[in-house]
Parts: sequence; C-alpha cells; structure tokens
Amino acid sequence: MTTSAKTLREAIAASLSGLDMQVSAYVLAQPKPPCLYVVDGEIVYDEAFARGYDTWLFTVYAVVAFATDMGAALQLDELRAPYGPSSVKELIETRDEDGQVLAGAAFDAVVESASATRIYVREGQTSPLLGCEFSVRVRASGKE
Repeated sequence: MTTSAKTLREAIAASLSGLDMQVSAYVLAQPKPPCLYVVDGEIVYDEAFARGYDTWLFTVYAVVAFATDMGAALQLDELRAPYGPSSVKELIETRDEDGQVLAGAAFDAVVESASATRIYVREGQTSPLLGCEFSVRVRASGKE
C-alpha cells in the first residue's frame, strides 16, 4: 500500500467511525458538534535506512456543544480517557486480529497527548464550543 496523507488521514478517521458523532478525515468547514476531524502536520522522512519508514504527525480535533456545563465536559472526558469505548487514544492505537494498526496503513500509531480543554468561538455564532486536540504520531512505509 502506498503511504499518503490521504490514506493515513482516512485510516485514522475510520478507526474513530464507531463513535456516535460526525467523524471526518478532513477539516470541517461547518462542524456540527459533537465531531472529530483529522488535520495532517509535519512529516519526518527517512527514519530508517533505505526509506524504511517515515513519521507522520496528525492532529485530531474533538469539538462538542457547550450547551450545558457538565454535559460537554463529561463527553470530552470520555474522548480524552486513556482507555474505554470512547477513548480516541485506544481507538486509534488498537491493533486488529492480524496485529495491524489503522487497517494496515501504518506500522505503528500512537496518540501522544490530548491538549487541555479549550473553548472555541466561531465567527458569527453566539454559543461557544468546547474541544481539545489529540497529537498522533504514525510510522508508515517510506517506500512506494
């Protein structure tokens, strides 16, 4: 499988697709909370000899409605948890029965951190959103 930002973004989004919310491999112009979307970042090439693998960095944004004080915070708590059925970390890092991560699109995927909870204000909107950002490191083949 040829490694590309598109392939990896879509594999990350697919690993999160079981959650009861909008999930996108691309930035959402009009996110409808709750939602998760994936943004690609830096690529570190040639991490092993002979193009063995590259390291790809991604950010997964989680956004929830800030309609109630506790509801939004509790929903983010579940997403930010290190394990559990709604844990972004566990869902991205889980290997299938064949030992593959991200449906075989990568050698390894690690959610390295979740940011502090943030309040997002959208232009033209009166109610803010609550969210956080997950830093994801993916090691994938550097060969075609």
